[in-house]
Amino acid sequence: MVTIKDRPKNAKGKWIRIFTDKKILGTLSEEWKTTSMIAKQLGCGSRIIRVRLNALYEEGKVKRRVVGKAYLWAVEDSEGGKGGDERG
Repeated sequence: MVTIKDRPKNAKGKWIRIFTDKKILGTLSEEWKTTSMIAKQLGCGSRIIRVRLNALYEEGKVKRRVVGKAYLWAVEDSEGGKGGDERG
């Protein structure tokens, strides 16, 4: 798992984003995955991935489904619009 000590900084001392949108989107497919599954695949904590996935959802790049207390994520279909917040 990546820790804060492992996270690189740029020349100005600012943190460099190591889990890019491309890397996060690369873990997704059309099959639904939980936040925990994605975080485990990337080797990081669920909290940061949940924050980033919510941002990608707001941008219309991923779709999300709420099942109980869990969030499920998948890539947005090629039509490109937000699929909505489906509750299951």
